Amino acid sequence: MIVYIFYILQIIYYAISIYGYIFVVYVFLSYFNLGVDNIFAKIVNALCAPVYNFFLRVLPPLRIGMFDFSPLYIFSFLYLIQLVIQRLIEIIIRG
Repeated sequence: MIVYIFYILQIIYYAISIYGYIFVVYVFLSYFNLGVDNIFAKIVNALCAPVYNFFLRVLPPLRIGMFDFSPLYIFSFLYLIQLVIQRLIEIIIRG
């Protein structure tokens, strides 16, 4: 049973890592206008926009001058989740 929990936590940990990379792509794509027909931009937007919009509804925008640092909310949240999962994995390993 513990082995299954260990593997599930590892899968979640790596899924969060992949989502972080996808969100980096989302942030970079926000600087470019690729058009509405670009399937890559649609997929990235469909994966990241709902989470990003949720954080913007809950927390105030983090803008300094012309720069928007609001994506730091997402990166901080993902990092905290990964930190908790990493600690749980260490507890499982130690027994």
